[in-house]
Amino acid sequence: GSRRAIEALQATLRTALGPRGCFLANCTTELSPQDADVVALARTTFGAFEDIFTETIQRAVAEGDLPRTTRPRALASVLLAAMNGLEFLGRTGLDDAAVDRLGRNVARNLLGNAGRVNRPRRHSKEQ
Repeated sequence: GSRRAIEALQATLRTALGPRGCFLANCTTELSPQDADVVALARTTFGAFEDIFTETIQRAVAEGDLPRTTRPRALASVLLAAMNGLEFLGRTGLDDAAVDRLGRNVARNLLGNAGRVNRPRRHSKEQ
């Protein structure tokens, strides 16, 4: 629902899921040792997430919010890993505010000042 792709990417790293976590990650963690079908389904689903991230990153590059040198598939993989890492930290009992702070730091480090770089500056009417 974000107007700009970069806002959608930043938002994925700020979503705290709390101690219960994500149903897909929970099922995968619990069932993968004994169920190959769960592993296959999880890989397919995580692959779909990576595809969505890749497309969104490509859009952010086209919109001028990420550098043209960005490697969309590589960044998508890292964002997916970071998102799952933040979810895991939320499941350890870390409070939502701390997970949100970490997510903002991850976004800043992976996406830089994206979303602000190419925005025209607003000038006050008094100038």
